[in-house]
Amino acid sequence: MSKVFMNLYFLAGSKSHEYEADKYGMHLMDKSKYNPKAALYLQEVFMKITPKKPTFQQNVFNFISTHPSSNNRFIKNQETLEEIQTQKQSV
Repeated sequence: MSKVFMNLYFLAGSKSHEYEADKYGMHLMDKSKYNPKAALYLQEVFMKITPKKPTFQQNVFNFISTHPSSNNRFIKNQETLEEIQTQKQSV
């Protein structure tokens, strides 16, 4: 039983790693002259194919998933895009 709780504890860490990877990837895209907005477009595609009202099973899956939901990733990616744009303006 304790192994189950340990696994659930580490899931939150894996989600934060995904956010960090998204942020790093968007900054790398910008430095490579690619449009970092593509990360937002990708999450929009995923949000369109995800049911608007999640079922109980989907809520459980989201809780135990190693990846954040597309909606949450979209929000974080918007923040990263604003950060990139602010950095460009200050240079």
